[in-house]
Amino acid sequence: MTRDLAGTVVLWDFDGTLAERPGHWSSCMVDVLEPLWPGHGLTAEAIEVHLRTGFPWQDTTVDRRHLTDPDAWWSALHPVLRAAYLRAGVPDTLADDAASAVRIRFSDVSAWRVIDGALDALSALQAAGARQAVLSNHVPELPQIVDALGLGGFFDRVFTSAAIGWEKPHPQIFSYAITELGDPPEVWLIGDNPVADVKGATAAGIRAVLVEGSYLANGGVTHAEAVRIIDAAIDGRNAERIAEHVPGNVP
Repeated sequence: MTRDLAGTVVLWDFDGTLAERPGHWSSCMVDVLEPLWPGHGLTAEAIEVHLRTGFPWQDTTVDRRHLTDPDAWWSALHPVLRAAYLRAGVPDTLADDAASAVRIRFSDVSAWRVIDGALDALSALQAAGARQAVLSNHVPELPQIVDALGLGGFFDRVFTSAAIGWEKPHPQIFSYAITELGDPPEVWLIGDNPVADVKGATAAGIRAVLVEGSYLANGGVTHAEAVRIIDAAIDGRNAERIAEHVPGNVP
C-alpha cells in the first residue's frame, strides 16, 4: 500500500460498517423490558414491525437542527418508541418507563461489537497518513460509543447526525463535516448503505466505496478491498477496478 495518504480524509459510516449492535433497536427494546416486565414473551421481531417510521433517518428531508441538544433529540424520539411498545402489546403503565430506558441501554457499549476487518482497515489508513472521521446517522452518544469500543484514537472527529440536525444522504450533513474538517482536497467515504452513504456522498462530490454491511445484503467489498481501492485511486492504478466500485467518480 502507498505510504503517503497525507491530505486524504476518509469518512466512515459507523453502524453496520465499523460496528454493530446485534438486533439493533428492536433487540435493545426487548432488553429494556426484562427488568420492567419479567416474562413478557415479546420478541425483537414483534417490536421491529412497529419501528418502520418515526426515526430521523427514515425521513432525511427534515431540518432537525432544533433537536441537536441530546435531551431534545431523545425527547423527540420518545413518542416513537412508546408507540412501538404499545402496538406490540406493552401495557400503557410500562411504555413510558421502557421508552425512557432505551437511551441508556442503546448506548451501553457491552452490546456493541467491532465488525471483522474494520480494525485492520482503520489501522492501515492511519499508518498511511490518512485522516479519518466518522459520519453516521446515529444517536447523540455516538462519540462515547466509539471511544468505549477503543476506536477513538483513529478519528479526528466523530460526527453524528443527532448533533448536526441533518441525516445522510442529505447534502447538508456532508457539507457540515467537510467544512469542520477544513475542506480537505481529497475526501472518501466508506459505508454499507448504497443510498445514504454511496449516493449521498457521490452527490456531495465525495468518492465513496460500498462495503459489506452487517445489516444490509448489498454486494459491497470487504474492508480490506475498500482500503486498496482508495490507495489505487490516489496512486493512479487499476482504474477499471476502481470504477467498478466508485460510481461516477474515477475516469
